Amino acid sequence: MKTADQNQIRFGIIALEKGFITSRQLGKAVNTQLSDDLERGKHRLIGEILVDMGFMTVSQVEEVLDGARDILKILNFIVPKSYAPNFWHTFP
Repeated sequence: MKTADQNQIRFGIIALEKGFITSRQLGKAVNTQLSDDLERGKHRLIGEILVDMGFMTVSQVEEVLDGARDILKILNFIVPKSYAPNFWHTFP
């Protein structure tokens, strides 16, 4: 079963690997997201929160999303959906 946290973690890992944010900044953003979810019933994407906090720019978020799409294209080539459909349930 796919959770929102899996998507956030992948986005966060890519952003960390690219040097756009620190682990501390990611932690603050995830805490903000959880607070928004619980206290306001409003879910915001982690990239949006990182931009709002001034930790990333919109162009950096777009670069991370492009990187995530590239990773999924590579994975689809290596593990076609027809061969391992359960594997793909963990990806958006």
